[in-house]
Order: sequence, then structure tokens, then C-alpha cells
Amino acid sequence: MRWQERNTRTDHLVSPFSGKVLQVSEGIDHLGVIRWELAACLILAWILVYFSIWKSVKSSGRVLYFTATFPYVLILAFLAHSFTLEGSDVGLSYFFKPQWELLGDSKASKQYTEVQEL
Repeated sequence: MRWQERNTRTDHLVSPFSGKVLQVSEGIDHLGVIRWELAACLILAWILVYFSIWKSVKSSGRVLYFTATFPYVLILAFLAHSFTLEGSDVGLSYFFKPQWELLGDSKASKQYTEVQEL
């Protein structure tokens, strides 16, 4: 399938994303306008990079400790929150006691391939 051809089943999903979020232009000849919110984010990112390099090696150790441990702190916080949600005991029972006989069932894989073809 060529990239110009449209899939009518997914046009309603792709079109708002391409138009509003990506703001895709007509082609490489038409660059479009500058998106100031993206330009501001890019400038802010470069300012953060500048200030992180400015202090050099002295502060990079502290940054390393933060960036190495913070994801684990977030995972533990999300895990603790998920245990307090309604129905979490049912999900945990499915997770720790899998139904092995369903793995051999071809209906699930058939449904998955039908969804992928859409």
C-alpha cells in the first residue's frame, strides 16, 4: 500500500492527529509556520542542558543519583496506588494464578490478528 492511499477505517483517527497535533503541511516544499509552543519547549530544554553542563562534574553525581533512583520511587508510588484501587485483588489473582489452558486457545490469537488487520 502506498503512503498516499487512505485507509477509510482509520481516517477519523489519523486526520485530527495529523491536522491538529502534528500540523502536517502539504509537502516538503511548504514548511508551514513556526509552532511557538514547540519552539519554547526546545529553548527551555537547551537552557536546562546548558545549566546542567555549566556546573560540570561537581553536580553531575547528584543528578545521577536522582535520575537513577527517581524512576524506582515513581514505580513504587504507582504500585502502592494501584493496590488501593477497587478490584485490584481480582487483577492480582489473575496475575499470580494464570489460566494456562487459555494459552492454547486459538480464539484469542484469531481475535488479535483480526484487530491488527483493521
